[in-house]
Formats: sequence, structure tokens, C-alpha cells
Amino acid sequence: MLRGIAIFIASVTILAPRLVAQEAAVNDERGIYEAVTKEIFKSGVPASFVVPAVPRVVPPLSASQWDRLGAVPTELRTKVANLPPTPSPEDRGLHKPEAFPAGAHIVPAADLRALTTGAPNNGYPAMQAKYQARDMVSFSKPIATADGLDVLVSFGHGCGALCGTAGYAWLHRASKTDPWTVKIVIIAVA
Repeated sequence: MLRGIAIFIASVTILAPRLVAQEAAVNDERGIYEAVTKEIFKSGVPASFVVPAVPRVVPPLSASQWDRLGAVPTELRTKVANLPPTPSPEDRGLHKPEAFPAGAHIVPAADLRALTTGAPNNGYPAMQAKYQARDMVSFSKPIATADGLDVLVSFGHGCGALCGTAGYAWLHRASKTDPWTVKIVIIAVA
């Protein structure tokens, strides 16, 4: 009996820091995605929107896009430059629902294809019917500096065949306990 308790306590002691670190990472992502979502929907985040479960690939930035982003830390530029050009969905992992603000529906790729195939110019009727959502927002996984104070996120916003934008957001916080703030957003495609 005592041996079992000792093993349990040892397991908790070993696993607890990992669980705390995982929870902190999800909370960081939530703060990041909330800040970018508010920036995309300047007039108010919709009550319901769709997020593809597989994170988007971060497209390479041109020299003029880096110039428009301004004084982004060199470390972020280096990390983006060293990303694989076309990572597989398995390498990108999946978004966690708890990393997103209320109203986000995390949708698997197969379901998403069925909901958006043949979408007419007036939006995604199948997606609207299933999720009461007119908007789809895709996000890359955040690319962070080692100190955890700066991140770059690629995003896309679609609201139909002829409606949407895509770009990059640079976020910063003064310390790991401060909230994320969007420093600069550049639109790459409108």
C-alpha cells in the first residue's frame, strides 16, 4: 500500500510540471489567438466562427513584407526563414479547442472540405447551416522567440468565394504574465 502511494506521489511530481507547462502553452495560444481574432474582426468577434483543425502553413514573407512589419526581432525572422516549405498536416499538429475564444468551432479538414466545396459567391451555406457561422479563420501555430515575449502568426479570414484577407500579425508582451498585444498586422492578400 505504501509503495503504491509512493509511486503515485512520484508520478505526480514528475508529471505535474509537464501538465503546468502544457496548460501555460495553451493559455499563451489562447491569448495570442484572442488578440489576433479581435484585430481581424474590428467591429466585434462573431458569436460563431469556424477554425480549421490543422494549422495553416506560414507562407514565406517577402522583403517588403518584413519591412512593413518593422522592428520584428531577428530571432523571429530567422525562425520563419528556417521553416520547412510545406510541412505535412501531421507535422503541424492540430489546434486545441481550448486555445481559442468562445464561439470558435474547430473543424477537421475532411468536414471542412465538405462544408466549403462549391461555395458560391455569397458565402458557405453548408457551414452556415451546420455552425451558424459565416466566417472561417485559419491560424498558423505561433512562432515565438525563446524568451516568449514576441510571436508571429499567419492568419487567413474567409467569408465566401470573393470575401476575405490573409496576412501576418506580430504580437508582443512586456513579460510572460502580461497579456499579448498586436504590434503590427500586415495584409498580404485582400
